[in-house]
Parts: sequence; C-alpha cells; structure tokens
Amino acid sequence: MSWSIDVTQRPLLAHAEALSALPWLRHGFALRDADAPDGFNLSFTTSDDPEQVRANRRAVCARLGFAPEALTLPGMPHSAAVVRVGQEERGRGALDRATVIHGCDALITDTPDLLLGVTAADCLSVFLVDPVHHAIGLAHSGWRGTAGRIVPNTLEAMAVAFGTRPQECLAAIGPGISGAGYEVDAPVFNAFTESPDAAIFTPTRPGHWLLDLTAAVQHQLLSCGVPGESLSVSPWRTDQNTTLFHSHRLHPACPRMGAFLGILL
Repeated sequence: MSWSIDVTQRPLLAHAEALSALPWLRHGFALRDADAPDGFNLSFTTSDDPEQVRANRRAVCARLGFAPEALTLPGMPHSAAVVRVGQEERGRGALDRATVIHGCDALITDTPDLLLGVTAADCLSVFLVDPVHHAIGLAHSGWRGTAGRIVPNTLEAMAVAFGTRPQECLAAIGPGISGAGYEVDAPVFNAFTESPDAAIFTPTRPGHWLLDLTAAVQHQLLSCGVPGESLSVSPWRTDQNTTLFHSHRLHPACPRMGAFLGILL
C-alpha cells in the first residue's frame, strides 16, 4: 500500500493512503520545509527558539483538525516502553518539553480528540490502527527500540487495553534512514536477539554492519500477525531524499520532523 505527499498545503505532510481512507482517523508525517525559517523544526531539544517550535506544532495540529492542547507526546528516551494515554494525559508535551509522558517511546489510546505525536530525524515512526475497536498506537523506533521490540510491545499493549488483534490492524512505517546509509557496530548488532539475517544486517568492514531498520520493523509486524496487505511502508529515506527530510546521521544537530496520529471526535 502506498504513501503520498500533499504539496498543495503547508505544512507539508506525508500520508499512508490506507490510513487516510478511514474517516474517523487523522495522521501524517510532517516534512522539512526549506521555506520555513528553521526548516520546520518540531522538537524543543534541537531548537533555540521554543516559540517557533510551538508555532510549528500548532500548524500541524490545525492542519489535522486538532487543537494544540490535544497533542500528546512521549519523552522518547530510546526505550521499548509503551504507555496508554487518555483524557487525563491530553496535551502533555504539546507546548513544552517538561510535561511529556516520561520513560516511553510509544503511546496508545482509544480516546477521541487526542493527537499522538513523536519527533524523529532518521528513527522510524510506526503507526498502528485497530479499525475494529477504534484504537491507535504510535511508536518511535530507533535501533534501541527496534532491538527491544517496541512495535510488538505496542501491539501487545493494545491487545490488553482494547482487545486489539494484529490480524485486524493496519500498520504504516514512516520515513527513516536507509539500510545503505546506516552503518552500526558490534554493540548494536548484538542488541538484536532475533536472528539477524541478510534482510536486516549486511556486513561491511570488520565489526560493522549496515542495519536496515525498516526491514527489521516490517519483519516484526509480519511476525506479530499483521497481514502484509495491511502494511504500508514509506518509499522515502531520510538520508537519501534530503530535500524532503532531515537526517541526524548526516547532520546531528538538524531539526526534527514529526509523526502524528489521532482519533476524531
């Protein structure tokens, strides 16, 4: 299933078309924007101008049909932890860094009018949608989260909280770094307890491999039971499509993009 970018509106958002077909759902991956003064940065941790970050986040919320106070973000310490959020957590992390949901990289909810968000610049954003129970999950999956199985953890948390069955889910993997551009060392290689095969790791020089995070997460989703025809994988890579995306690997201090997923009232 395919992704598309709407270039007729600002802010620029990429969409998984299968998720866009659900009338009760809104989602998007916010791209870099050369016309924005800061490249459309969505993270307080990589900006000297927090008010501009707030303005950028407000613009995304408005584009998706949510109030800024609906936006809710995890702290993203590169963990594999998942937290369920609801009305009490609504708005945490939206307009300042201090109030994020600490200690986790994924959020799940079945609460309407609550917009889940994560920021990224090479790490994957993974959208999980249960159309049967109208429940959603959004995960930030870097190498640590992927090795720790944050996406399967998110599906398991949704199963416990909402009765979600992976076989009934839609999933979408957002833009992230390419396998060709992501060389890692032995500690990263050894962190993956699942048998690393050629689809995930490619040897380069002694003690180093190329890691394909997208292939790893795709393998995990399929292994959990998400049907292949229900999985949308972004065709873009942050280190290759540099006019559209920021890349931490290429520019460590770069602005951050964002992924957003919410249930309408």
